[in-house]
Amino acid sequence: MNPVYLTAKSLHAGWANSQALSIAGITPAVSDPINGIFIRSADGSPNGILLESAMELLENHIPEPTIDSLADSLKTAQSELLKMGLTAVHDFDKISCFSALQLLHKEHELKLRVMKSIPKENLSS
Repeated sequence: MNPVYLTAKSLHAGWANSQALSIAGITPAVSDPINGIFIRSADGSPNGILLESAMELLENHIPEPTIDSLADSLKTAQSELLKMGLTAVHDFDKISCFSALQLLHKEHELKLRVMKSIPKENLSS
């Protein structure tokens, strides 16, 4: 089984399968973190729905991809989007994704229009 973790568009909720929960050490004995909740089954075990700061406990176990691997993934996704007639996207991902988009642009491989959300802390003053 592969670990799977998905987030809601709002980034306020996440869904993880049992393999991902296990890797992150999220067991029935784990308490809800401050400002976060593990939704639990009737027996008290986390059912894989994580809210707010509970998501961080799982996300801390996900290795950061390289800029090159992100660029490769973006090229693959871009190809599929273009096949469907989609030519523009919004991106609310991390600064590493922005770096990968810049790499694709530099290599003249970025064919999509991208509306990129950049957190204030990543802007130079």
